[in-house]
Amino acid sequence: EGVTVQLVALRDQDGGVHIAFNTCQSCSPSPKAYYQQSGELLRCTNCGFTFEPEEGGVTQGGCNPWPIEGVSVGKTEITIPAASLDAMRDTFTFWGGPSE
Repeated sequence: EGVTVQLVALRDQDGGVHIAFNTCQSCSPSPKAYYQQSGELLRCTNCGFTFEPEEGGVTQGGCNPWPIEGVSVGKTEITIPAASLDAMRDTFTFWGGPSE
């Protein structure tokens, strides 16, 4: 419905895949509440907090990427329920992260 909802996908050291919404749970709704890669870490462009790939999509609250309810990671595909995307529409309405 005209709103970009961006995800971040990370592979940890053991090969596991972590998926989350690319917005900070603490800094949102700031338009700069998104993450960019800094070496092997992700860094919040709003407050500067960094975290390890293993923490992506896992931690509830704080300066962490927003976990996705009901996400399923298979061998060749990632499935995200439409309801989870719809629930984040308002959060991403004024999001200012990169869209490419």
